[in-house]
Amino acid sequence: MPTNKTAFLDRLRQNLESEVNSVPEKKTCFAEIIKNIESLDEITAERLIKHLDLKTIKGITDEDGYFKEFVNTIVKNERESQTEIFYLLKGKQVSCLHSLDTTETWHWLDGKEISIFIFKAQGLEKINLSEKNPLHTIDKNTLFGAKITNLRDDNDYALVTCLCKPGFVPKHYCNPSKEEIYTLLKTYPEENQTIQEQFICLFSSTLEFNNLFCSFKGEGTGAVRHIFSHHILKP
Repeated sequence: MPTNKTAFLDRLRQNLESEVNSVPEKKTCFAEIIKNIESLDEITAERLIKHLDLKTIKGITDEDGYFKEFVNTIVKNERESQTEIFYLLKGKQVSCLHSLDTTETWHWLDGKEISIFIFKAQGLEKINLSEKNPLHTIDKNTLFGAKITNLRDDNDYALVTCLCKPGFVPKHYCNPSKEEIYTLLKTYPEENQTIQEQFICLFSSTLEFNNLFCSFKGEGTGAVRHIFSHHILKP
């Protein structure tokens, strides 16, 4: 679904201006992006992927979606470092449930409303990011995931920036264990559909997730044959 170009450009400028101590890399990147976006007649997911030079994130993490890192100060100062990326979800893509050993601030920029599901000891918290509520920070070592809130068709998308302090490195990323999946299914039976949507991208087929899900419910063997060889969920 095309979006309002003027409104999107305004949000890009506001995002940049909201950070008093914004690093030079971000200012340079946003200036170039604003210039490119101004030349477009409309904004769509495909055009954002092209003009923001987004790449698939799977392989860096196990999530769906597209990203581009535009800030990385780890080399300059590891203790007080930061990294920031553009992150785009399109259609049924999800940011599968995971945790990070760093804080992460999501800043909504464009497209559809996006829902972040945050699992805490106190219960499940659902945060909806949109133009009215664009910002949320997730504490380190907190299990969370995200998806487009009210998906209408596969052309729907949501674009955010994700700012990590200290800066993100792959070792910060962690998927829940099978035991944690069982606990989630047991603790939040009313959220089984959401949990299934958030985990399906971790498995090499829908059948493998169904086997795990049926095992939790006492149906079938629950045999999970192969999940990503490097993955924490490997049996």
